[in-house]
Amino acid sequence: MRLPPHLSTALVAALLLASGCGASSSSVVAAVVPAPVVGKTTTWTDGTVLKGTVTIPVGSTVSLAKGATVTAAKDAELVVAGTLIAPAGGTLGSEGWKGVRVVRGGQANLTGLALHGGLVTEAGALKSSLTGGSISQADAPFDVALDSTLVLKDVKVSGLSGVGLVKGTLEADHLSYDKGGNTGIVISGKQSVFRLTNSVLFGDGSFSGDMVNTDDAGELTVSNTQVKGTHCAFHLIGVDQLALSGLSIHNNAYGFMAYGSNPTKTQKITNSDVYDNRDFGLLESPGTTQGRMLVDGGFWGRNGDSPIANLSQISGKIERLNPATAPR
Repeated sequence: MRLPPHLSTALVAALLLASGCGASSSSVVAAVVPAPVVGKTTTWTDGTVLKGTVTIPVGSTVSLAKGATVTAAKDAELVVAGTLIAPAGGTLGSEGWKGVRVVRGGQANLTGLALHGGLVTEAGALKSSLTGGSISQADAPFDVALDSTLVLKDVKVSGLSGVGLVKGTLEADHLSYDKGGNTGIVISGKQSVFRLTNSVLFGDGSFSGDMVNTDDAGELTVSNTQVKGTHCAFHLIGVDQLALSGLSIHNNAYGFMAYGSNPTKTQKITNSDVYDNRDFGLLESPGTTQGRMLVDGGFWGRNGDSPIANLSQISGKIERLNPATAPR
């Protein structure tokens, strides 16, 4: 069919699509993806742009092509009810969009992806993961709802304007988390689980926000991790199960500010160095209802300007065992 020269490229594309000559739902897509059109099996290639609320439906899979840059219009959002895969790197999102939201039954498995914007897992979402990638330009870098699990491994988080939220389960290994001047991570609710290993958490200094915050949290397990450059490294308001080991907590205002834990359980801080914090190593708030706490091993020193500033308790339930010499 010969077309008149005045017809636009966009109109030509529309005519081809209407005549059935467009791409099938299983083809590679490198164009604007309007809401809510996503095929059964789709690959987004370099140059794809998301607009509006784009939904990956139940039973559908979207893959990012190797190294592809997929951008998003302002206020766009990607809702994952099916499966989102980034098997070989790439970039997803833009400043000002709403990010990725994994809903009940959906799943995101992302490898080497630079995610601009946050990653939300709603209740009932399947276990989702980000490995070897980054999260930046986000209000909430992650928001893990009750009855959902997010796994982060070798992930760098930076350029934030808000707080990471955990009400479900967050498992992280080799996480580099730069909270800037904000509050860092909030773990909230009796069924929340926060497990962190081999990581570095930091901020803009001892006058910036707190790093790890609990609000009647369930489990807080952290090992082999450094926390520095924050107000309170750990701001503990109610913890059911606390197990900290191999930590290096220094150059904050407070190592720990404790407002209580489960009074029937023994909480443990083992082989951890808490030093050179401006005001206190650990301070219990007046009126704190605290369970037994064992502080076993590690160096606690050079905190604040008084002899009791290293470990200042009110409950009388904190036991200091086997103190170590100063770290190098």
